[in-house]
Amino acid sequence: MRKLAPLVLISFPLALTWPLAAHLTTHLPLGSENAFTVPLLNLWTLGWNADRLFQGWQGYWQAPIFHPTSGAFAFSDPQPLTGPLAALLWPLSPALAYNTILLLYMSLNGISAYALLRERGLKPAAALAAGLTVQALPFLTHERGVLQLQALFGPILAISALWRLFDGPTLRRAAALGLATGVTFLTSEYYALLLLPVIAAHAAFHPRAILRRRLWLSAGLALAIALALILPVAIPQGRYLQAMGFRRSATSLQHTSAQPIDYLRASPRLRVHSLLADPGGGSGQRLYPGAGLLTMGLAGAALGLRQDRRRRWALALIASGLAAGVLALGTNIQLGSLNPLEAMRQYIPGLLWIRSPFRMTVYLQLSLALLAGEVFQRFRATRRELVALGLAVAVLGEIWPLPEPLRAIPQMNPAWARAVAGRGARVVAHVPWSEGESVSAYQQTSIWMLQTLAQDLRLVNGYSGFFPKTNGQLRHLLERFPSAAGLRALKVMGVEAVVIHRELTDRELSFLKEAIEWGEIEVILRGRGLWGLRLLRRRSGSAERYQGPWNLQAEYERGRLDIQALATVPDASIYLYDVWSTPLPLELVVEGETRRWRRAFRPAGTALLYHGSSVRLRQTWDLPLPAGSFVVSLARSDDLRPVASTTVEVDAP
Repeated sequence: MRKLAPLVLISFPLALTWPLAAHLTTHLPLGSENAFTVPLLNLWTLGWNADRLFQGWQGYWQAPIFHPTSGAFAFSDPQPLTGPLAALLWPLSPALAYNTILLLYMSLNGISAYALLRERGLKPAAALAAGLTVQALPFLTHERGVLQLQALFGPILAISALWRLFDGPTLRRAAALGLATGVTFLTSEYYALLLLPVIAAHAAFHPRAILRRRLWLSAGLALAIALALILPVAIPQGRYLQAMGFRRSATSLQHTSAQPIDYLRASPRLRVHSLLADPGGGSGQRLYPGAGLLTMGLAGAALGLRQDRRRRWALALIASGLAAGVLALGTNIQLGSLNPLEAMRQYIPGLLWIRSPFRMTVYLQLSLALLAGEVFQRFRATRRELVALGLAVAVLGEIWPLPEPLRAIPQMNPAWARAVAGRGARVVAHVPWSEGESVSAYQQTSIWMLQTLAQDLRLVNGYSGFFPKTNGQLRHLLERFPSAAGLRALKVMGVEAVVIHRELTDRELSFLKEAIEWGEIEVILRGRGLWGLRLLRRRSGSAERYQGPWNLQAEYERGRLDIQALATVPDASIYLYDVWSTPLPLELVVEGETRRWRRAFRPAGTALLYHGSSVRLRQTWDLPLPAGSFVVSLARSDDLRPVASTTVEVDAP
């Protein structure tokens, strides 16, 4: 069994994802996604990692989407560890690169769980049964279309290394823990950010070991290695996200926080789904772990608690599972006056940017699968192998997935890309823009991202975890493109070509004819429902040239002054503001009775300023003010002449 286990664990993902094995070079799995958007985003991410690897990681964060916004690759999970394997296989087939990484992740999930349980004293057959269960976790099946959520092996390796470190601190074991933590971050930032409470739960059951000086020295080495792997990615990514003013709102977290009833709602990707009634209510998440897995996990917990040498391991798994279940509830749970997730967001860097607390459920299901190994071990110890095998088959049978839905990857060299690149254009925009803000609305955008990457072009459109303000503005301005306002906006942004994927109305054809006569546009491609336009006479429209009026709002709370400024453009001009490239000639001035404070106006984000826009430029200023009334002004940098002002009242503490 010991020799067969790796082969079984490598082969099992082929069965779980069937019929993917028959289409490795042409199709991607969808999982429970109702659109191809997220798998294509991850395919594009692999492609960009491979591309930058060939360039020595130069310009890594300047991904060719959301032009002219800087640092666009920081807006979603970069997954840099996929770069080497993706670079090796991408020339053969992008789909092959993606699917190889997916199957590798799934294999490593099982192998790492098997190795962990063998280290914790389980026999090979019991560890193998639990490893297969980890590979088949309902959460992983449901999220099969989200590549980074399949990389559960990093956290499992971290748990394994932590326990070995507590067994006896050595430099090698410390290095293993640091490496596993770093690998977790470089494959799935979500899992890394949510790993801390799991690690803390396991560490809590080694109180004596924590007092050892040698352990702290080893832990310091582990931390140093982890930070050496994490910080080169986390620091620049955090800088770009902060500069754009991104963070998840309370409303966003509320929509993605689990509710207890969600644990009764099975994924439609499971065969058992058709046999279970939908309980209704809840957040809509599909978090059902399987009755068999839940029963086996609880039974394993009871067995572990009854044995002295297994009790600590069982307690750690119970504690980590409970912690994961509580945090998955996100904003829906209060412990007294404390919300655990909000408390963690205040102290753990990066948690301000996570969107889906319910994903913490994966650690709950992992704990159940590892605890189930205790039951498999129990029957193996009494030599009732057939009973143990039957239990494993029953658990896997209930959570067995339906055939994996697949989708063929798009053509990578379409006619529009050849036409644009052939005329020397490098910055391109596509219309119609996304028809809404849902994931499915951006499916076509994700296709353009892939095709743009293949042709070494830069795209004004884009899809990611975060969106710059210009994305929503362009959706509005290009709604009826070709139009005067849309043409002005694109020229200000330095766009060189536009591809229109629909038939034009008579009004639009008339405008296009006039624009051609004016020398503003030339047609480079025309087909059924397809127009390629090259923009001529592009003009600068930097926001530093804006001389018009502003509307100013300011709020003060707990030592922070929040300023929001709206450029009330009085004419048809359009200006581009970008936090990285536009030094606005304005300063913020705060005046009290006896003192004045000044600071450059450097708001977060990238936005277009135009008549009718409601987008405000926002800047937060840490400024401890005494009680009183203060005038907040936006003033010219040269003479401090106010262009807008408002008043804030600061109450006594």
